[in-house]
Amino acid sequence: MIVFTTFPEADFTPEAVLDWYRLRWQAELVFKRFKSVAQLGHLPKRDGESARARLYGKLFAALLIEKLIAHASAVSP
Repeated sequence: MIVFTTFPEADFTPEAVLDWYRLRWQAELVFKRFKSVAQLGHLPKRDGESARARLYGKLFAALLIEKLIAHASAVSP
């Protein structure tokens, strides 16, 4: 595996770089899931303020759905 990074070599071991890469990849997967579930990729581009409000609403709904699914999974077998 080859990973290109701008992390300073003196401060990060190869293992630490891979750990950070794994965390970043998990965040990417969450956003990919949110984009498909809440259609976060489709925002109105007419007005920045309305697009931001719509994005926040969709993010809130997606997070709420994730929380409800986690709760339902813990309660139901």
